Amino acid sequence: MKNEIIQIDKNLSLVLWEDRHVKQLPGIADNPKIAANMADRFPSPYSIEDATHFVQQMKMLTNRTSWAIEANGFLAGGIGLSTRAGTALHTAGLAYWLGEEFWGKGIASSAVKSIVAYAFDQMALARIDTTVFDWNHASVRVLEKCGFLKEGTLKSSFIKNGRIASRHVFAAVSEKNFKFFEMK
Repeated sequence: MKNEIIQIDKNLSLVLWEDRHVKQLPGIADNPKIAANMADRFPSPYSIEDATHFVQQMKMLTNRTSWAIEANGFLAGGIGLSTRAGTALHTAGLAYWLGEEFWGKGIASSAVKSIVAYAFDQMALARIDTTVFDWNHASVRVLEKCGFLKEGTLKSSFIKNGRIASRHVFAAVSEKNFKFFEMK
């Protein structure tokens, strides 16, 4: 996946994280509204040191499945797949976020659709899943637009910002890829 670029349209692309993203990253990621919807490993506040550490981690991965979302050549957010192993090697977890100035423009939906197509077509995965905090209605809409189905709710399953929160489980499945994983 070296130099992998997923061109969504003439203005929107997914590119591998590189050093050039470090300076832009804190400017859009340092937002409590974004951190409120992410796992606690997403720093808040988000410093230049956090950005440097994250980009260096992404560059060291041999199987890079995490991309910067660029809109008109500017960093807009991030999206990634966490592939699983063992009996779940046919699946990946999905995480994504956008800078607030990019919300409501269809960018997240376009990025998620592109990653799902990439995961099913290029990686031959059979399932992608994610969880969404119960208050994150915008992310629920993105997932539904992209063909994800709600599978259930993990009630009181996470502590976020000092309160117990429920998360909804969403998944997209590619039945065409089942044949690659069938037991013989």
